[in-house]
Amino acid sequence: MFSFYHTTGFAHAPVSKGLLGGLALSSLAFNLPFYSYQYAFSYSQAQLWKPHNILRLMLSRTVFLAPQDMIWAGILIYQFRMFERRYGSNKYASFLLSMFLFSTGVELCLVHLCNMLHLAMYHMPTGPYGMVFSLFVPFFCDIPRVAIARVWGIPITGKYISYIIGLQMASDCRESFLLALCGIVSGILYRANLLCVMSWRIPCWLSELCHTTLGRLLDLASSLSSTHNDGEGVPLGATLAIQRLQYVERLEQQMMQAQQRGNQNLPAMFGALLGQQNNGNVWQQINNANVGPPGEEQISRLVEMGFSRAAVLQAMSTTNNDVTLATNILLQQS
Repeated sequence: MFSFYHTTGFAHAPVSKGLLGGLALSSLAFNLPFYSYQYAFSYSQAQLWKPHNILRLMLSRTVFLAPQDMIWAGILIYQFRMFERRYGSNKYASFLLSMFLFSTGVELCLVHLCNMLHLAMYHMPTGPYGMVFSLFVPFFCDIPRVAIARVWGIPITGKYISYIIGLQMASDCRESFLLALCGIVSGILYRANLLCVMSWRIPCWLSELCHTTLGRLLDLASSLSSTHNDGEGVPLGATLAIQRLQYVERLEQQMMQAQQRGNQNLPAMFGALLGQQNNGNVWQQINNANVGPPGEEQISRLVEMGFSRAAVLQAMSTTNNDVTLATNILLQQS
Protein backbone atom coordinates (compact mmCIF):
# COMPACT_ATOMS: atom_id res chain seq x y z
CA MET A 1 0.00 0.00 0.00
CA PHE A 2 1.35 3.40 -0.98
CA SER A 3 0.97 6.43 1.21
CA PHE A 4 1.54 10.09 0.47
CA TYR A 5 3.21 10.65 3.82
CA HIS A 6 5.19 7.46 4.09
CA THR A 7 8.58 6.68 2.53
CA THR A 8 11.11 4.02 3.27
CA GLY A 9 14.24 4.23 5.38
CA PHE A 10 15.92 7.00 7.36
CA ALA A 11 17.41 8.92 4.42
CA HIS A 12 17.87 12.60 5.41
CA ALA A 13 16.49 11.85 8.90
CA PRO A 14 19.50 11.36 11.21
CA VAL A 15 17.71 12.79 14.27
CA SER A 16 14.86 10.31 13.93
CA LYS A 17 17.31 7.48 13.43
CA GLY A 18 19.36 8.46 16.46
CA LEU A 19 16.29 9.00 18.64
CA LEU A 20 14.78 5.65 17.73
CA GLY A 21 18.09 3.82 18.13
CA GLY A 22 18.84 5.47 21.47
CA LEU A 23 15.42 4.72 22.91
CA ALA A 24 15.57 1.11 21.73
CA LEU A 25 19.03 0.52 23.19
CA SER A 26 18.22 2.18 26.51
CA SER A 27 14.97 0.23 26.82
CA LEU A 28 16.81 -3.02 26.15
CA ALA A 29 19.60 -2.13 28.58
CA PHE A 30 17.31 -1.28 31.51
CA ASN A 31 15.17 -4.37 30.96
CA LEU A 32 18.07 -6.84 30.86
CA PRO A 33 21.56 -6.09 32.25
CA PHE A 34 20.63 -2.95 34.22
CA TYR A 35 17.20 -4.06 35.42
CA SER A 36 18.08 -3.31 39.05
CA TYR A 37 18.46 0.41 38.22
CA GLN A 38 14.89 0.91 37.07
CA TYR A 39 14.00 2.54 40.38
CA ALA A 40 15.98 5.62 39.30
CA PHE A 41 13.39 6.29 36.58
CA SER A 42 10.30 6.42 38.77
CA TYR A 43 8.99 9.20 40.96
CA SER A 44 6.41 9.60 43.68
CA GLN A 45 3.36 11.82 43.20
CA ALA A 46 3.13 12.62 46.90
CA GLN A 47 6.74 13.81 47.16
CA LEU A 48 7.03 15.27 43.66
CA TRP A 49 8.37 18.69 44.63
CA LYS A 50 11.43 17.35 46.42
CA PRO A 51 14.64 17.85 44.38
CA HIS A 52 15.47 14.18 43.85
CA ASN A 53 11.96 13.48 42.59
CA ILE A 54 12.13 16.34 40.08
CA LEU A 55 15.30 14.72 38.75
CA ARG A 56 13.58 11.36 38.58
CA LEU A 57 10.73 12.96 36.66
CA MET A 58 13.19 14.24 34.07
CA LEU A 59 14.93 10.88 33.88
CA SER A 60 11.65 9.01 33.57
CA ARG A 61 10.97 10.85 30.30
CA THR A 62 14.16 9.51 28.69
CA VAL A 63 13.65 5.72 28.77
CA PHE A 64 10.78 3.39 27.86
CA LEU A 65 10.86 0.67 30.51
CA ALA A 66 7.73 -1.05 29.15
CA PRO A 67 8.65 -2.97 25.93
CA GLN A 68 5.19 -2.53 24.41
CA ASP A 69 5.42 1.24 24.80
CA MET A 70 8.82 1.18 23.09
CA ILE A 71 7.36 -0.74 20.15
CA TRP A 72 4.43 1.64 19.65
CA ALA A 73 6.59 4.73 20.08
CA GLY A 74 9.19 3.33 17.68
CA ILE A 75 6.57 2.89 14.96
CA LEU A 76 5.32 6.44 15.47
CA ILE A 77 8.82 7.94 15.45
CA TYR A 78 9.53 6.08 12.22
CA GLN A 79 6.36 7.37 10.59
CA PHE A 80 6.85 10.93 11.83
CA ARG A 81 10.39 11.19 10.40
CA MET A 82 8.80 13.00 7.43
CA PHE A 83 8.76 16.14 9.59
CA GLU A 84 12.54 16.06 9.86
CA ARG A 85 12.80 15.88 6.08
CA ARG A 86 10.34 18.74 5.78
CA TYR A 87 11.79 21.11 8.40
CA GLY A 88 15.44 20.05 8.48
CA SER A 89 17.34 18.19 11.19
CA ASN A 90 18.26 21.24 13.28
CA LYS A 91 14.71 22.61 13.45
CA TYR A 92 13.29 19.15 14.08
CA ALA A 93 15.74 18.50 16.92
CA SER A 94 14.88 21.92 18.37
CA PHE A 95 11.19 21.03 18.17
CA LEU A 96 11.72 17.73 20.00
CA LEU A 97 13.78 19.38 22.73
CA SER A 98 11.22 22.16 23.24
CA MET A 99 8.42 19.59 23.36
CA PHE A 100 10.36 17.61 25.96
CA LEU A 101 10.56 20.72 28.14
CA PHE A 102 6.99 21.84 27.50
CA SER A 103 5.46 18.41 28.13
CA THR A 104 7.46 18.01 31.34
CA GLY A 105 6.19 21.38 32.56
CA VAL A 106 2.60 20.48 31.64
CA GLU A 107 3.02 17.17 33.46
CA LEU A 108 4.24 18.95 36.59
CA CYS A 109 1.17 21.19 36.51
CA LEU A 110 -1.11 18.20 35.96
CA VAL A 111 0.37 16.19 38.82
CA HIS A 112 0.12 19.21 41.12
CA LEU A 113 -3.51 19.67 40.11
CA CYS A 114 -4.22 16.01 40.89
CA ASN A 115 -2.62 16.50 44.29
CA MET A 116 -4.86 19.47 44.98
CA LEU A 117 -7.94 17.48 43.91
CA HIS A 118 -6.77 14.42 45.86
CA LEU A 119 -6.70 12.28 42.71
CA ALA A 120 -4.20 9.47 43.03
CA MET A 121 -1.95 8.55 40.10
CA TYR A 122 -0.26 5.25 40.80
CA HIS A 123 2.11 3.92 38.18
CA MET A 124 3.38 6.68 35.88
CA PRO A 125 4.66 5.16 32.63
CA THR A 126 8.18 6.09 31.62
CA GLY A 127 9.40 7.36 28.29
CA PRO A 128 9.10 10.58 26.23
CA TYR A 129 5.33 10.39 25.83
CA GLY A 130 5.03 14.15 25.44
CA MET A 131 7.66 14.31 22.72
CA VAL A 132 5.97 11.57 20.68
CA PHE A 133 2.37 12.70 21.09
CA SER A 134 3.17 16.35 20.39
CA LEU A 135 3.91 15.26 16.81
CA PHE A 136 0.26 14.33 16.36
CA VAL A 137 -0.62 18.04 16.23
CA PRO A 138 1.32 18.86 13.02
CA PHE A 139 0.39 15.41 11.74
CA PHE A 140 -3.30 16.23 12.08
CA CYS A 141 -3.05 19.80 10.82
CA ASP A 142 -0.49 19.61 8.02
CA ILE A 143 -0.64 16.15 6.46
CA PRO A 144 -3.37 15.75 3.80
CA ARG A 145 -6.02 13.09 4.25
CA VAL A 146 -6.19 10.75 1.26
CA ALA A 147 -9.02 8.21 1.35
CA ILE A 148 -7.84 4.75 0.28
CA ALA A 149 -11.03 2.78 1.00
CA ARG A 150 -14.53 3.01 2.48
CA VAL A 151 -15.90 0.80 5.25
CA TRP A 152 -19.67 1.01 5.78
CA GLY A 153 -19.62 4.32 3.99
CA ILE A 154 -16.85 5.76 6.20
CA PRO A 155 -13.73 6.90 4.29
CA ILE A 156 -10.53 5.24 5.51
CA THR A 157 -7.25 7.11 5.12
CA GLY A 158 -3.67 6.01 5.63
CA LYS A 159 -3.43 8.36 8.62
CA TYR A 160 -5.76 6.11 10.63
CA ILE A 161 -2.94 3.64 11.25
CA SER A 162 -0.95 6.24 13.18
CA TYR A 163 -4.02 7.30 15.14
CA ILE A 164 -4.79 3.69 16.07
CA ILE A 165 -1.22 3.11 17.25
CA GLY A 166 -1.30 6.31 19.30
CA LEU A 167 -4.64 5.33 20.84
CA GLN A 168 -3.28 1.90 21.71
CA MET A 169 -0.27 3.47 23.39
CA ALA A 170 -2.37 6.03 25.29
CA SER A 171 -5.08 3.59 26.42
CA ASP A 172 -2.78 1.33 28.40
CA CYS A 173 -3.83 3.00 31.65
CA ARG A 174 -5.21 6.26 32.97
CA GLU A 175 -1.74 7.63 33.61
CA SER A 176 -0.55 6.95 30.04
CA PHE A 177 -3.63 8.77 28.72
CA LEU A 178 -2.78 11.80 30.85
CA LEU A 179 0.82 11.78 29.59
CA ALA A 180 -0.43 11.58 26.01
CA LEU A 181 -2.71 14.53 26.72
CA CYS A 182 0.28 16.49 28.03
CA GLY A 183 2.07 15.86 24.74
CA ILE A 184 -0.90 17.02 22.65
CA VAL A 185 -1.27 20.16 24.78
CA SER A 186 2.46 20.83 24.28
CA GLY A 187 2.06 20.49 20.51
CA ILE A 188 -0.82 22.98 20.56
CA LEU A 189 1.26 25.43 22.62
CA TYR A 190 4.07 25.11 20.08
CA ARG A 191 1.68 25.78 17.23
CA ALA A 192 0.45 28.86 19.11
CA ASN A 193 4.13 29.93 19.33
CA LEU A 194 4.03 30.35 23.11
CA LEU A 195 7.17 32.13 24.35
CA CYS A 196 8.28 32.39 20.69
CA VAL A 197 9.15 28.69 20.84
CA MET A 198 9.20 28.38 17.05
CA SER A 199 12.31 30.54 16.96
CA TRP A 200 14.22 28.36 19.41
CA ARG A 201 17.18 26.61 17.83
CA ILE A 202 19.89 24.27 19.01
CA PRO A 203 23.26 26.10 18.82
CA CYS A 204 25.20 25.48 15.62
CA TRP A 205 28.29 24.27 17.50
CA LEU A 206 26.21 21.63 19.26
CA SER A 207 24.67 20.51 15.97
CA GLU A 208 28.12 20.21 14.44
CA LEU A 209 29.37 18.25 17.43
CA CYS A 210 26.48 15.80 17.21
CA HIS A 211 26.97 15.48 13.47
CA THR A 212 30.66 14.68 13.74
CA THR A 213 30.22 12.20 16.59
CA LEU A 214 26.79 10.56 16.70
CA GLY A 215 26.19 11.20 13.01
CA ARG A 216 29.27 9.25 11.99
CA LEU A 217 28.39 6.41 14.31
CA LEU A 218 24.93 6.19 12.76
CA ASP A 219 26.39 6.24 9.25
CA LEU A 220 28.83 3.51 10.21
CA ALA A 221 26.06 1.37 11.68
CA SER A 222 23.98 1.85 8.55
CA SER A 223 26.86 0.88 6.28
CA LEU A 224 27.52 -2.27 8.29
CA SER A 225 23.86 -3.32 8.37
CA SER A 226 23.13 -2.99 4.66
CA THR A 227 24.82 -2.53 1.35
CA HIS A 228 22.61 0.39 0.35
CA ASN A 229 21.52 3.09 2.74
CA ASP A 230 17.78 3.65 2.27
CA GLY A 231 18.06 3.28 -1.44
CA GLU A 232 20.85 5.83 -1.84
CA GLY A 233 23.24 4.96 -4.59
CA VAL A 234 20.55 3.05 -6.49
CA PRO A 235 19.78 4.76 -9.82
CA LEU A 236 16.32 6.22 -10.27
CA GLY A 237 14.15 3.59 -11.87
CA ALA A 238 16.54 0.72 -11.18
CA THR A 239 13.48 -1.23 -10.11
CA LEU A 240 9.82 -0.45 -10.51
CA ALA A 241 9.23 -0.43 -6.75
CA ILE A 242 12.05 2.03 -6.07
CA GLN A 243 10.93 4.29 -8.88
CA ARG A 244 7.37 4.38 -7.60
CA LEU A 245 8.48 5.11 -4.03
CA GLN A 246 10.69 7.96 -5.15
CA TYR A 247 7.93 9.40 -7.29
CA VAL A 248 5.42 9.17 -4.42
CA GLU A 249 7.90 10.97 -2.15
CA ARG A 250 8.11 13.84 -4.64
CA LEU A 251 4.32 14.00 -4.74
CA GLU A 252 4.25 14.18 -0.94
CA GLN A 253 6.62 17.14 -0.96
CA GLN A 254 4.56 18.90 -3.63
CA MET A 255 1.36 18.42 -1.60
CA MET A 256 2.97 19.82 1.55
CA GLN A 257 4.35 22.82 -0.34
CA ALA A 258 0.96 23.47 -1.91
CA GLN A 259 -0.71 23.33 1.49
CA GLN A 260 1.88 25.74 2.94
CA ARG A 261 1.00 28.22 0.19
CA GLY A 262 -2.60 28.11 1.37
CA ASN A 263 -4.00 25.67 -1.20
CA GLN A 264 -6.49 23.94 1.07
CA ASN A 265 -8.49 22.50 -1.84
CA LEU A 266 -5.87 19.95 -2.86
CA PRO A 267 -6.33 17.54 0.10
CA ALA A 268 -10.11 17.88 -0.19
CA MET A 269 -9.92 16.97 -3.86
CA PHE A 270 -7.87 13.89 -3.04
CA GLY A 271 -10.36 12.79 -0.40
CA ALA A 272 -13.26 13.37 -2.75
CA LEU A 273 -11.52 11.53 -5.54
CA LEU A 274 -11.33 8.23 -3.69
CA GLY A 275 -14.08 8.65 -1.11
CA GLN A 276 -17.27 9.82 -2.79
CA GLN A 277 -19.71 7.68 -4.72
CA ASN A 278 -20.97 10.40 -7.07
CA ASN A 279 -18.13 10.45 -9.56
CA GLY A 280 -19.79 13.12 -11.70
CA ASN A 281 -19.61 15.64 -8.86
CA VAL A 282 -16.03 14.71 -8.09
CA TRP A 283 -14.80 15.17 -11.61
CA GLN A 284 -16.75 18.42 -11.91
CA GLN A 285 -14.84 19.74 -8.88
CA ILE A 286 -11.58 18.66 -10.44
CA ASN A 287 -12.49 20.18 -13.78
CA ASN A 288 -12.83 23.53 -12.01
CA ALA A 289 -9.26 23.33 -10.69
CA ASN A 290 -7.75 24.98 -13.78
CA VAL A 291 -5.29 22.16 -14.43
CA GLY A 292 -3.17 22.54 -17.59
CA PRO A 293 -3.03 20.05 -20.44
CA PRO A 294 -0.67 17.08 -20.15
CA GLY A 295 2.58 16.87 -21.99
CA GLU A 296 4.11 13.87 -23.66
CA GLU A 297 6.88 13.96 -21.07
CA GLN A 298 4.37 13.51 -18.24
CA ILE A 299 2.69 10.62 -20.02
CA SER A 300 6.05 8.98 -20.76
CA ARG A 301 7.08 9.32 -17.12
CA LEU A 302 3.99 7.44 -15.96
CA VAL A 303 4.46 4.80 -18.66
CA GLU A 304 8.07 4.29 -17.55
CA MET A 305 6.81 3.57 -14.04
CA GLY A 306 5.24 0.40 -15.40
CA PHE A 307 1.71 1.53 -16.20
CA SER A 308 0.22 0.84 -19.61
CA ARG A 309 -0.21 3.79 -21.93
CA ALA A 310 -3.93 3.12 -22.24
CA ALA A 311 -4.35 3.18 -18.43
CA VAL A 312 -2.32 6.38 -18.22
CA LEU A 313 -4.38 8.13 -20.89
CA GLN A 314 -7.61 7.01 -19.25
CA ALA A 315 -6.50 8.26 -15.82
CA MET A 316 -5.35 11.58 -17.27
CA SER A 317 -8.64 11.99 -19.11
CA THR A 318 -10.66 11.10 -16.01
CA THR A 319 -8.84 13.63 -13.83
CA ASN A 320 -8.82 16.41 -16.44
CA ASN A 321 -5.07 15.96 -17.09
CA ASP A 322 -4.00 16.32 -13.46
CA VAL A 323 -0.82 14.25 -13.18
CA THR A 324 -0.92 14.03 -9.39
CA LEU A 325 -4.47 12.72 -9.25
CA ALA A 326 -3.86 10.40 -12.20
CA THR A 327 -0.80 8.93 -10.47
CA ASN A 328 -2.84 8.35 -7.32
CA ILE A 329 -5.49 6.46 -9.32
CA LEU A 330 -2.87 4.32 -11.10
CA LEU A 331 -1.09 3.47 -7.83
CA GLN A 332 -4.34 2.48 -6.15
CA GLN A 333 -5.28 0.28 -9.11
CA SER A 334 -1.90 -1.48 -9.29
